Amino acid sequence: MNIIINDLLSKLNNLACCEIIAFADDILVCSQGRDISETFLHAQEALNFASDWSKSFKLEFNPDNTRFMAIEKRNVCYDAFQLYLDGTPLTMVKQMKYLGVLLDTKFSWKQHLSYISEKCDKLQRGLNRIARNTFGINFNVHSLIYKQGIEPFILYGSRVWGEALKRKMNSKYLRRIQRRILLRVICGYRTISYDSVYAISGFPPIDITILHNIAFRENLSASSISNYDCILSPFFIPHPSERNAINTVQFSDKSTEDFPVICYTDDSKIDGRVSFAFVVFRSGVESENFQFRIRDECTVFVAELLCLNFAVKWITEQNSVISEYLICTDSLSSLILLNVFLHLTI
Repeated sequence: MNIIINDLLSKLNNLACCEIIAFADDILVCSQGRDISETFLHAQEALNFASDWSKSFKLEFNPDNTRFMAIEKRNVCYDAFQLYLDGTPLTMVKQMKYLGVLLDTKFSWKQHLSYISEKCDKLQRGLNRIARNTFGINFNVHSLIYKQGIEPFILYGSRVWGEALKRKMNSKYLRRIQRRILLRVICGYRTISYDSVYAISGFPPIDITILHNIAFRENLSASSISNYDCILSPFFIPHPSERNAINTVQFSDKSTEDFPVICYTDDSKIDGRVSFAFVVFRSGVESENFQFRIRDECTVFVAELLCLNFAVKWITEQNSVISEYLICTDSLSSLILLNVFLHLTI
């Protein structure tokens, strides 16, 4: 069946001012023109071609399951225009569901947000049957259900409709949907404010998450492959004569006595969140501390190397007469890698 449909799609793409989108047995024909008459003319040509093609393969498209929707413009009336499939007039609709996303004539996405709200209400009623504020599953299980089940459902197709959240009305509506779910996650009551719900649950507002993902994807697609992780060319490595040896010592209470400034580094990946920090002690007294959060895709090993890098940068920026510093780390793998780098040759 897919081979047969591919023949239709390849021929439809050759039609002027038409774009074909297909998924499984769902076919979407998008047409455009200089005015509304030309747009409907191109759409009718595509329907006539599809009808003739289906007859040659002894197939038939069902007019009852075929709909068309016109993107509305101001001061334009569509009542005088009609599309036909095999002589049967097609129904004109104000909204259309395609691949789980509700499209409307104005691309306001209000209907899609209402659809999300109805689905989330059903999910919430299901959660109410197994857990309430005084009994049922704990916070960790609730959070897992939200993160792995409910949030992906809300985010589905957000790259298409996410820009609509820049309108305050849509963002407020989506936050209202999220708040109802998070109240069940934290076992809270309706009097809790929006900000408190986000702070207690640990989940940011859903509209901020969607807009961040859109901006991230756009920046990712616009960036060059050279910005990603890659093997460093030997020409960027300092000459062996310019590399300073790393003096590693076994940690003990006595090893810290000879250094007036000591940096302690640490990193962690808990619940999928990666971070690192280092603390500076001067003469045994904590003077400064730094904490950093990095992307969840990073590994603990990456966090270890970044932490050492930031600690070394901090040391090089100090205008002090002190010439010796001690960096304490529990990452033996990072130290081994740095020692290998010192002996690396072209």
